[in-house]
Amino acid sequence: MNTFARLIRSLVSCGIITWATHPHTSLPAGEVRKALGDKGEPAKGLALLKSDKPLINSNAEDDCTPLHDAARFGRPDATLMLPVLLATGRVAEPAERITVGGDSAVAYILGCRKANGAFGPADQAYTDAAWNFPAVAALRLLGAEITQPEKILQHGLGQPGGHVGAGHWQFHHYHGLRQRLNAPLAVQATRVSLRHQGHQVRYYGSPFGTDAKTFFQSSGSLDPRDAGARELGFYNLSSLHYILAGLSASGRSAENRIELVAFVERRQAPAGGFVDIRQEVLAPRDADAHVAHTFHALAALRLLGAAPPRPEACAKFLRASQLPGGAFGWHPDSALPGNGPDVYYTWAAVHALAALAARPADGAACVRWLNSLQNSDGGFGDCPGWRSRLYSTYYAVDALSVLAGSAQAGITAKQLPPPTVTPIPEGRFKIFQGLNKMPLLEPADLAGLHARGLNLLALKSADFAVAERLRAFIREQRLPMDVVLCPEAYPHRAVIPGGAVLDHLANVTLDPGWTEAQRGQWATADGLGATKLLWHDYRIQVIRPVRELGALIYPEQEFEMEHAYRAYDVTATGRDGYNAMLAGFNWAPRDFVRVFPWRERYVERLVPVADADAHGDLAKWSPQLDHTRHLFIAEGPTHGDFLKAAAAGRVVCAIVSAAASDPEVTLYGPPAAVAYCQRHQARWQWWPKRGGQQAPLN
Repeated sequence: MNTFARLIRSLVSCGIITWATHPHTSLPAGEVRKALGDKGEPAKGLALLKSDKPLINSNAEDDCTPLHDAARFGRPDATLMLPVLLATGRVAEPAERITVGGDSAVAYILGCRKANGAFGPADQAYTDAAWNFPAVAALRLLGAEITQPEKILQHGLGQPGGHVGAGHWQFHHYHGLRQRLNAPLAVQATRVSLRHQGHQVRYYGSPFGTDAKTFFQSSGSLDPRDAGARELGFYNLSSLHYILAGLSASGRSAENRIELVAFVERRQAPAGGFVDIRQEVLAPRDADAHVAHTFHALAALRLLGAAPPRPEACAKFLRASQLPGGAFGWHPDSALPGNGPDVYYTWAAVHALAALAARPADGAACVRWLNSLQNSDGGFGDCPGWRSRLYSTYYAVDALSVLAGSAQAGITAKQLPPPTVTPIPEGRFKIFQGLNKMPLLEPADLAGLHARGLNLLALKSADFAVAERLRAFIREQRLPMDVVLCPEAYPHRAVIPGGAVLDHLANVTLDPGWTEAQRGQWATADGLGATKLLWHDYRIQVIRPVRELGALIYPEQEFEMEHAYRAYDVTATGRDGYNAMLAGFNWAPRDFVRVFPWRERYVERLVPVADADAHGDLAKWSPQLDHTRHLFIAEGPTHGDFLKAAAAGRVVCAIVSAAASDPEVTLYGPPAAVAYCQRHQARWQWWPKRGGQQAPLN
C-alpha cells in the first residue's frame, strides 16, 4: 500500500475522513478485483483507497456509526473511490501526488456505481438515465467491461416522476443506453413521422406531446406511447437531433426525411454556423450561430443521410471558435456572454468538425486542454479546476477518442495533488433555514413557522410594507427570524439568439432595509425587464443592477441547456449573470437538478436555493413548506447573515424526497458545507424520520 493510501486508511479508522453526504457508492466485487492488483494494491493510474474496516460517519461530533456493510462490496477489505471522501478538518494536505490516466477515468466512473448496480453522481444516491448514459458510453469508449448490465436496465433508465423536464434529451438517453447495452426496445413501427411542435416557448419538452399531463405528470419511466409511436414531436435543432438519435438506437428512422433536412438547412447562417431559429420568419444571423447548435444540426443531417451544406464555411466557423488555450467557446466572438472554454462546446466542436471530415486548427492544444480537465479522482470537470462529473467525463473521453483515435490513447498520464477541502470550523456557526417565494403571512404565523424550523422567510411579494410589518413583530418578540421579499417577475421577457422569447426569468430577493434610492434602482430594473429586451441587454439593465444591490437573482426555467450555460457561466467566470440557482422546488419531483441535469455542474458555484413557489395563502400552502429548504451556516438568522454565508460558500439546499424509493433527503452545495450539514443533521432536520418521530430542531 502506498504512503498516501496508508495515511488515508489511518484517518478513516480514526473517523477523521467521512463521506461527503451518504454512502452512495458500491463497486461490484468483480470490478473491485479488476481495479486492484494481485497483492491488493491499486493498479497503475488508479486513485483507489483500500480499507479493511467499515468506514465511519460522524453525523455528530462524538458519533461513530458504521456506514457500510463490507458484504455489499463482496469482500471484507472494501475498496472505495477516494473522490467521494471529504476531510472534516484535522489534517494537512499530503505531499504525495497521485498518478492518473485512462484507467483512473474508468475507476472514477465505476466509483459512481451504486448498490442497485446503476450509475449516479458520486455524491448522490439516485441513478437516473441522465447519469447512466454518460457512464456507460464513456466506459464503452474506454474499453472497460460493464458487468451486470441487467441492473442498469432495471435501475438506470428512468428519471423522477413529476415534471418531465428535458424530455427529448431523456428519449436520447433511454434509447442510447439500451443500444449500448445491446437491449434495444422492441418497437411496432420502424418509420416514424416527426412533426414540429410550434415556435411557442414552453416550460418543458417531450416528443410525446405538449399537453399538461405529459409535461407535469410524467411517470419517470418508459412512456407507454414510445414503442408504438408513429408520430413524435420536436421544436428545435437539439430536440430534433435527440429524437433522431433515439430512433436510430431503437432501429427506427424518420419518415419525412426531406422536410426535416430542409428544416435544418434553413438554419445555417451566411458564415457557415447554425442558428437555433425559434420564430416563424427569422433569417439566421452569424452573430447568433452557436457551436453546439451547429453540432446538433450536423448530427441530425447525418442521421437523415444528408450531406452538410457548405461544409468549408461551416468548418471555418467551428475552427474560429477555438480559443488560444485549445478549448472551444460557443462562438468565434469571445466577448459574448458565457463564451468561455468549456468541455461541452469542445466536445460539440470536435464532433461537428469530424462530421465535416475536418479537425481543430490546433488539435494538439485541444488534446492538452481536455487532459487539463482530469482531476485526481480520475474524472474530468467541465472547466479546469471544476469538480468531476459523469457527463463532463464522458464529453472529455469522447472528444479525446475522436482526436486521438481512442480514448485510452488520448488520456495522458499526469501527476496531480490529492483533493483537499477546507473544513468549516466547529463551534463558530449554527445552521439556519430559509425558503424563497413563501405565501403571505400574518405576524401571528411567525412563531409557528419558527417552531417548524424556519428562520429566513422570503415572501412571494414585492410589497415592502408587508415585510416591514413582519420585521417589526420579529424585533418586538425577539424571534430568531427575518423576513425579506422574493417576487417572481412574471412580466419579464428576454429574447435570446435565435428569437426565442423567454419568461420566468427572474426571482429576486428584495431587502426591506433598502433606502428609497435602492428601491428605485430595483423598480427601474423591474420595469425594464418587462420591455422584452435582448438577452445581452437584459443582463446589463436588469441582472447587473439587481446584483449591485446585493440581491440574489435566479430563473425558474432555462428552457434549454445551451441557454443555461450562457446564462449561468457569466457568473461562474466572474461576469454579469445569475448568482443563484433553483435546486429545490415545491413541485414534484422537488429536485430540479434531476429535472434539469445540467444544473448539477453549478451546485457548488452558484447559491443553491429552495423555492416554495406559493400560489395561495399560508392555510393552503402550509404542507408545501416542508418539501425543501436552504440551510445557511451562519452566526445568525438574518438576511445579512445569509448573504455572508452565501458569499463564503456556506449555503446548502436540502430536498426531502417525494418517493419512498429515493434517499430521505438530498443535499446540494459546496462540499465542505454539505459535509457540515450532514454531520449536524440532527440539529436541523425538520421532517419526521421515516418510521420514527419528528427530529429535534435547534
